Amino acid sequence: KKAFDDYSTSLKLFPKNVSVLDRRASLCLELENYEQAANDCTFLLGFAPEEKKPQIYINRAAAYEGLGHYDKALQDYGVALKANPKDLKGLTGSAGCLVQLGSYDKAVSEYNLVVALDPHNYDSYLGRGYCYQKQKNFTHAAKDFQTVLKQSPHNKRALCYRADLYADQGLSGKAFEDLAAVLKQDPKYARALMLRAVVYTSKGDYANAIKDYDQAQKTPHFQRNLALCLDRASVYGKMKEY
Repeated sequence: KKAFDDYSTSLKLFPKNVSVLDRRASLCLELENYEQAANDCTFLLGFAPEEKKPQIYINRAAAYEGLGHYDKALQDYGVALKANPKDLKGLTGSAGCLVQLGSYDKAVSEYNLVVALDPHNYDSYLGRGYCYQKQKNFTHAAKDFQTVLKQSPHNKRALCYRADLYADQGLSGKAFEDLAAVLKQDPKYARALMLRAVVYTSKGDYANAIKDYDQAQKTPHFQRNLALCLDRASVYGKMKEY
């Protein structure tokens, strides 16, 4: 935040400093100040050198993605990928937007390109596995999650993805095992808490589901999570706690 203040002071003196604008935009992405990041990138695209524009489009796409404007983000990733079809950030970002838009076939194609370029890109294996899961291709989904866990057995995200896959197949016992492994490492890991709440709900254990939702909501990243609130409200409804 202090860095943001200094960049902002610098820009008051020299509003079209490409380097400072670019750095502030990148910093805003880290601070999750997506609106400012998008504004800085849009301003930059008006006068930045051509060779810098592909990266600026990627940053603006990431900002749009953070704002939930997936169509706009996809357009910007597309512009960047025309300049460099093998840009890993552009490909993974584009795939992530396609997932959010429910275009799982296209997302798998993008993830395939990333994995071919970088066989150790864990995020792409997880993203592709999630797409396979949504397509009910559970065998391929499990293979992708296992690829990550083979290299990183305690990877919290991979364990959560596999737990979600188990739950989707009705294997609640295995889902609980993976989530327990995550929460043993980090008792406040919000994604694991929310997933376990879903599994508890499917088992009719509403009291424990509410406990997990309550714990997850205490974490900073999930304090304003609407999906969490809606899911918890649904559980309260099942308990007739109107």
